Amino acid sequence: MVDLFQTLAEAPAGVLEMVGDSLENRAKDPAQQAILERYIGDLDINPGAVVVEIGCGTGPVCRRFAEIENVARVVGVEPASALVERAGTLADSDKLEFRVGRGEETGLADGSADIVVLHTLLSHVPDQSAILDEALRLLRPEGQLVVCDADFSKTSVAIGDADPLQACVEAWVEGNVTDRWLCPRLPGLLKSKDLEISAFKGHNRVDVAGISTGPGWVRMGADALVASGRISETAGAALKAECEARIAAGQFYAALPFVSAVARRS
Repeated sequence: MVDLFQTLAEAPAGVLEMVGDSLENRAKDPAQQAILERYIGDLDINPGAVVVEIGCGTGPVCRRFAEIENVARVVGVEPASALVERAGTLADSDKLEFRVGRGEETGLADGSADIVVLHTLLSHVPDQSAILDEALRLLRPEGQLVVCDADFSKTSVAIGDADPLQACVEAWVEGNVTDRWLCPRLPGLLKSKDLEISAFKGHNRVDVAGISTGPGWVRMGADALVASGRISETAGAALKAECEARIAAGQFYAALPFVSAVARRS
């Protein structure tokens, strides 16, 4: 299965609306907000800083950077025009600018950014090297690159060995993630671009109430298993029902670790 986010620019309006809703809901998750605040705290943000986010979606990360006093301008680049339009509607600061552009070719000037942000982007692209090259082209000599992504190799809703709900999660990852092993490989990937890491941190994102993205993994994964013919519709419905039953009984658990890295040219 092809990662949905690889073809997002050509996706139907309904899919783009769903993705936009998901991005905005995720941004409201306290655990996700804490991750963002931690890596912002690892940055040296000088007065007049220009921040560029590649793959900005509906712009929640850009909006947070625009709140920082030392930040003068924030540019979000996103290939899906519908998400760019929504980002513009949600923009709450005159510091913000959103534009349509590809991650490998943003159309921005060389050396135009003090900080480039890749927030949950690299795990969804087939050519990570090209994205990093573009980020480095945009950065000024003393600029900083931020990479934050989910360690999809460790995504779990299992509460025991051979938990059937975990099969749903595996199916969801298969259809929504290009590189589940990005985070374990990230230090080497940054080093290959002659970048020196100044901060590299792990972050836990755990949901035991079924109010974050975990139930969605199960629902979408069950649908994918049914659509591919690997299980029956009856089995798919049973898996979804089991997820809801665990939530109601206080037995639900979902975990997805994140990693953040801040780096400069060596």
